[in-house]
Amino acid sequence: VHWAETVRTMFGSGVRTVVECGPGKVLTSLNRRIQKGAEFATFPIDSPASLAKALAACRERKNA
Repeated sequence: VHWAETVRTMFGSGVRTVVECGPGKVLTSLNRRIQKGAEFATFPIDSPASLAKALAACRERKNA
């Protein structure tokens, strides 16, 4: 799996928000390590509450 390369490519293309759907936070943790210190938001979604939180945060980022 070339996840680190994929994340760096997304970041280089201007992606600054990633949503991880499903149980666990493996990709979210990896993303934070790969783009350490960069403005790169990751949101793990594993419940209706986490989805609502991620949607609100995405709206805030869009309006910032």
